[in-house]
Amino acid sequence: MITDEELSQLPVDPELAFVQFEKIVRERLQIEERNAARGEYDPDPYRLEYMNKVAAAAKVYQIDTLSQLEVPNDATKKLDGDLQRFVRDVDHVTIQIRIHLARSDRTGSVALDDMSKSKIHHFIQQIREIIGKAELPDDKRDALYEKLSRFAKEVDKARTALQTGMVIYIAVCDGIGKGFTKLEPARKWIDSIAGVLGLAKDGEDHADHRLPPPAERKRLEPPSQRRLPKPQTEIDDDIPF
Repeated sequence: MITDEELSQLPVDPELAFVQFEKIVRERLQIEERNAARGEYDPDPYRLEYMNKVAAAAKVYQIDTLSQLEVPNDATKKLDGDLQRFVRDVDHVTIQIRIHLARSDRTGSVALDDMSKSKIHHFIQQIREIIGKAELPDDKRDALYEKLSRFAKEVDKARTALQTGMVIYIAVCDGIGKGFTKLEPARKWIDSIAGVLGLAKDGEDHADHRLPPPAERKRLEPPSQRRLPKPQTEIDDDIPF
């Protein structure tokens, strides 16, 4: 349901890694369930595999709120109901992680309007031209171009990570520090990019200042515990209290 390569590409953060892991294996399960519906074969082995893997991942990534996940061990019963309860419990936790992440990500990113994006793309082009004229080793030039391309793609996203702009600044300053003085004019355009990002972030922070700070990501609420009703017993009137 998930390859070693996909595992190696999961985020370092354990909560985010678990969310991504669960998303991948659930999508694979849904594919098998659709195929089973068309081919009239039993999807339960795939359901059990999904639950086993997710329960194991919750232990590895130390998602304590899911430590009580139950994986059925009765091969004779259908797993539809068990799967629904399992998915409900997993969803209860993963949506909390995703919401906390969305709130936290605002501190390190900014939403840019069309005019700001246009300005930054203009500044990026100016930096490209300076790099093209500078006397640089080919690998150094290619590395700078690659960083600029990544930053340009980031600018076009709904939210731009501020870290990507810092990567460009560091790379150009490193080149200047190593004696590539023809990169010096690029510093002006990097400062211009920083100005646009900073202005947009200040405006966003001002608009958000009334919002409460995001909750600590580790404080996840566990899914509700399902308890069986207590057995009915007769009370012996002769027992003293």
